[in-house]
Amino acid sequence: MRDGIGIEQIAGVVTRVENGLSVPAKRALGALDDLPLPTRTAQPEEVLGVRCAPILGSRGCYAHCTFCCIHAYTQSAAGPRYRRRSPEHIVREMYAEYVHRGVRLFVFHDDNFLVPSLDANMKRYSHMRELMLDTGMHDIGLVIKCRPHDVHPELLQLMQSMGVIRVYVGIETNSREGIVSLNRGIDAEGNRRALGAFRDSGIYCTFNVLIFDPDATLSGIEQNLEFMDEFSDVPFNFCRAEVYAGTPLKEILEQQGRLMGDYLAWG
Repeated sequence: MRDGIGIEQIAGVVTRVENGLSVPAKRALGALDDLPLPTRTAQPEEVLGVRCAPILGSRGCYAHCTFCCIHAYTQSAAGPRYRRRSPEHIVREMYAEYVHRGVRLFVFHDDNFLVPSLDANMKRYSHMRELMLDTGMHDIGLVIKCRPHDVHPELLQLMQSMGVIRVYVGIETNSREGIVSLNRGIDAEGNRRALGAFRDSGIYCTFNVLIFDPDATLSGIEQNLEFMDEFSDVPFNFCRAEVYAGTPLKEILEQQGRLMGDYLAWG
């Protein structure tokens, strides 16, 4: 009990009760800038002698991929599926890490550091770059993640000037049926353009391929293998599309009678 309220009545807290589960009202999501900066007491991790820190500039995802657990997770709360911090709030956290803990490498764990608008990206990160330089943070590196159709050569030049040294690109699939089945919202040539832009920019990048998905065919697997061979000079990993609770992919497989396993491991 808290102030006369049972824990099963607290918004966003799911509890086990006698007849099953208690699912109260959805938890409200507020503005990220209203949250306090994280408290870090342990010594920063080091990569090749360089102190680094994880950081988030946004939460959630704007896309609608059928397999993604982020989509399912954000549906369990009341608020926008994709929220971003202001550049001022992000740089404030970076500067605190830079001055007080000697951090020089910032690893952004945003699922989407970029959005599908070149103008919006240029405006946001030009401003963020100015704020970083104003504070004297000119000797830092950034690691980010993005979707392939948000990549643009002009934007990559700006990213380099900000200190971006590594980018993880969520390719996911390059097969015709995979792009449709996983609802990627991009075509095969868009994937190629993105990785080609990174090649030209000189920014180190990596990517992934979900080579097996529920609608995979031998032809589609061959298309993914050809794509991996075409960009074999770029580090990548490959695996299968996992089935997560609450995702459209799970619902589709369930309706088709193809879902196996249980909540510990759907397949």
